[in-house]
Amino acid sequence: MGSLLVTLLLPTVWLGILGGASSCTAMRQLLGLVAEKPELKLAQIEVQSFSVQRIDLVFLLDAYNPNSFSLDVEGLDYKVSGLGLDLGSGALEKPFLLQGKERSQVRLPFVMAPDVALKIMKKYLGHPKELKILVQGHLHLNTAFGKMETQFEEEKSLAKGLPGF
Repeated sequence: MGSLLVTLLLPTVWLGILGGASSCTAMRQLLGLVAEKPELKLAQIEVQSFSVQRIDLVFLLDAYNPNSFSLDVEGLDYKVSGLGLDLGSGALEKPFLLQGKERSQVRLPFVMAPDVALKIMKKYLGHPKELKILVQGHLHLNTAFGKMETQFEEEKSLAKGLPGF
């Protein structure tokens, strides 16, 4: 009887020890109850308009949610740089849903200020090798397990999309 009691209680004792010795998050990870972060890739940069006054771009992100459940994206903010220059920042504040185990595309509009557009054009024309744009951002998520934030950093060449270069 004593041996049977020990066998039945042993898993409960171990769970109690693990639960007391580790954080809630670690325990949820052990049990597979924590959401995996979505994968974001900068698929393309679209040039919407290009002039000395401003450059309008759209960054197309491929997003993949590896979870079996949907993730609510509460917001996405990002910084843009190129050729060592800070080109500005943007935010997508309209919430959207990333369906579980599915890929979707996210469009990030970006307007480069006139003074910044002029600076990057001058710098590129001085060394017209390649114009790479770096997008660094934070994705703000709301999951069944609580709020979560994930970062991404992607770089893509823009030189091919600019007319006359």
